[in-house]
Amino acid sequence: MNETYKGFVRFADGRRRHAIIKDLNQTQLANELLASVLGKALQLPVPDSYLGVVPTDVLPVSKVKLSDGSGHLVFVSADVATPNLTQQVTTHGDFVGLLLIEELKKWLNLGALYAFDSWIANTDRHPGNLLIDGPNNIWLIDHGHAFTGPGWEPGDLDPVAAYQNKLALWLTARLSASQKSEKVNDAGVFATRIGSVAIPDALQNSLADRLLPTDHAKALKDFLMQRVQHVPRHAKEALGVPGLTL
Repeated sequence: MNETYKGFVRFADGRRRHAIIKDLNQTQLANELLASVLGKALQLPVPDSYLGVVPTDVLPVSKVKLSDGSGHLVFVSADVATPNLTQQVTTHGDFVGLLLIEELKKWLNLGALYAFDSWIANTDRHPGNLLIDGPNNIWLIDHGHAFTGPGWEPGDLDPVAAYQNKLALWLTARLSASQKSEKVNDAGVFATRIGSVAIPDALQNSLADRLLPTDHAKALKDFLMQRVQHVPRHAKEALGVPGLTL
């Protein structure tokens, strides 16, 4: 089980920031950091994310131990002080949840989200992994299950294959036919932007190329580069309109 903590983190220059701290295995840690860098490159609303170090005995973390025994590596995400959709329903009831889903359906980045999750093979975009508090305050979080899952191996990364897009399970059916068509077109436009992302730079900037074994990092680079051309088809399928031509 992955433990999550809320608190302050301190940067090398002395700054402090409210943050969410997650104790993840090495693959999930790389998944989170890389997905964040890719999302930022595509101007999607992803909280600022960092690779953090927790000194020994500060928090009960245990997943990725530093070689010198001085502490552990953790995933750090800026706390944007916005509840997720599941929390909104739990706190305020189904009516508020329905209102927020209506806002989400009209969100200009929704088609892009279908495309993004199709590209990175994110298998876990459930309502708890969307922070939302109105149309102008929506954030994408929790990408530890991207790239087919939390413990993927190079052989799992098939650039052509369809992987479960959870948006199709809880959101797609709520969209009207015209909304689906609109989001399909938006996803197609967004897919062209994906093609401009420098994947090797993203792997380096996220430190995923250092967290992962060499063969895993290479497989991930090849997967992301080769999968771009298949994103429109997978996004269409997730939106329930596989027969629509872009």
